[in-house]
Amino acid sequence: MTRSAAWRSVLRILLVENREADATLIQGMLAKAPDVETEWIRARTLEEALRLVAECLPTVIILDLSLPDSEGIETIRNLYPVAGDAPILVLTGVADDETGAEAVKQGAQEYLVKGEVEPRGLLRAIRYAMERKRTEAQLRSALHEKEVLLREIHHRVKNNLQVIASLLRLGEQRLKDPKAREIFRDSHGRIRSMALIHERLYLAGDLARVPFREYLRSLTRELVSAHNALSRGIRLDLEVDDTTLTLDVAIPCGLIINELVNNALEHAFPGDENVAGESRGKAIDRHVDVVFRHLESGGYELRVADNGIGLPSLAELAKRKSLGLELVETLVRQVGGTLSRDRGPGCSVTIVFTERSTR
Repeated sequence: MTRSAAWRSVLRILLVENREADATLIQGMLAKAPDVETEWIRARTLEEALRLVAECLPTVIILDLSLPDSEGIETIRNLYPVAGDAPILVLTGVADDETGAEAVKQGAQEYLVKGEVEPRGLLRAIRYAMERKRTEAQLRSALHEKEVLLREIHHRVKNNLQVIASLLRLGEQRLKDPKAREIFRDSHGRIRSMALIHERLYLAGDLARVPFREYLRSLTRELVSAHNALSRGIRLDLEVDDTTLTLDVAIPCGLIINELVNNALEHAFPGDENVAGESRGKAIDRHVDVVFRHLESGGYELRVADNGIGLPSLAELAKRKSLGLELVETLVRQVGGTLSRDRGPGCSVTIVFTERSTR
């Protein structure tokens, strides 16, 4: 159907106007318009308009903002959610730029002032409003398709990472060398931490940002299970703000936490040695704390602490520097953060950074 043919079809207009004189004037504006046949539906209150929208399915809605049961922008807020594909044109007696901008923000396609619009202008406004509404619907449909595709990509990336993690786990079981097994085990944990990120994005409503608190709960739960922490009497406490991070910041943060918590659970509490000065035989409080806070400055603070045996001397630490510690330092530089260590009692590592793209 061509555009001209489309305009020869009937325009079903819901006119929401309680003043008889204004309603007659508005209807008369379009009575002599060429190639346009109109069917008018009249509502005098917002309550009546809400009912008629569902019953009559109008092509377009012309709305006054001053009604007996509703006044101002609140009228649009109530009508827009049920308007469906029908564009809303505000035609009111108040020439107010601020109100007009807010009306469009709340969903109106046009803001026109009575006495300043003539028949051709009203018809042109209806046409433009309908075209914009169609374009918006097309854009929403395209955006939905892209979101579905992106969600599927995250799902497949997660599945592929899980396959790699499973292969590493199988490879670890076949190895005899303890050092080689440890390398495979650590690599498995790092890949799982990344897979969890994509899983959270797949489950979340926002595909651009990772709900970090839920992610950390899943990640630390897996680490506690992998190290049999509960059976060893180790408690892991989380204090995490309800915040979100972009994908390219969440992944390095997740890897950092994976390395630090993994290191604490693996090395901070060897055997049944005394912890934090407690004597053998007493009930020992063993715990690892993970704190992630959104700072007032806009940055973030990440702290992983334990009350274990503490860090070795700096000379010994440099001598036996592991891939995990090197990875943490690299990732901290990647997010533009600073790292500090507290050597005792126990061990505490604090990282402060601001969210920015790491690309």
